[in-house]
Amino acid sequence: TALDYLKHNKQPGGVLSRAFLGVTVPGRTGRQTYIGDCLWSEPNCSRRSQITNQLFFGQLRPWVARQFVAGTGARFVLADCETASRVGHELKSIVHDVRHFGCATVSEVDTRVAPASALAESPPHGAPVRTSRRG
Repeated sequence: TALDYLKHNKQPGGVLSRAFLGVTVPGRTGRQTYIGDCLWSEPNCSRRSQITNQLFFGQLRPWVARQFVAGTGARFVLADCETASRVGHELKSIVHDVRHFGCATVSEVDTRVAPASALAESPPHGAPVRTSRRG
């Protein structure tokens, strides 16, 4: 399955998927995810969820989609059966490996595109949590 592939892939990095899959990614793969349960998808969980859904349902302009994916720091994009055909076209120029698992797809973002951000290299305990300090 796609989750098994992510678990055994030696390349480091987090996963961008829709929230319902993001809930399972850390436990099944040992990787972080950009969005999952809102208890650990902060800050701005609602906005994260909204823009992620827009990406996966093909509602972002291609350049916005690519910029968004690169900005998350995700190394992998996991598209589910409902959205795999919609997201692949927009990201074609920034991925270098695409694997199909039934109707699900895992795309590996080119490392020259994905920034070294918190999601890219942090421990596998969900999305990075940023804290703010009040002066």
